[in-house]
Amino acid sequence: MRSRYAVIALATFALAACGVVGGDAERQAFITKAVNSCVETAQKGRTPPGVNVEGFCSCAMNKIAEGKTIEQLHALDEQKAPTPADVAIMRQCMTEMTIPAGK
Repeated sequence: MRSRYAVIALATFALAACGVVGGDAERQAFITKAVNSCVETAQKGRTPPGVNVEGFCSCAMNKIAEGKTIEQLHALDEQKAPTPADVAIMRQCMTEMTIPAGK
C-alpha cells in the first residue's frame, strides 16, 4: 500500500517549495513509519540541492499530525493527495530545512 506520506513528499519536492505532540505508542509508531516512508521516497526521487530530507520529513509529518487522533492519522493515510493545509505545512518545512547555497 502506497503511503499518503510518500505522496506528500513527492508533491512537495515537485513544488520545490518542512516533537511529536502527545501520544501513545501507536501514534508514535505511526508517525515514525510516516517519516521513514517520506525519507525513503524522497531519496529515490529528485530532491532539491541542500534539502535536509530527514529534517523535512520529520518536520512535515509531525506538524501534519499535530492535534490529530490516531483515527484521524489513519484517515489521512487513505487520502490520495495532500490538502492545501498540508501543502502549506510542507512548504514551510521545506524552507526551514533547506540550506542556502554557499553555506
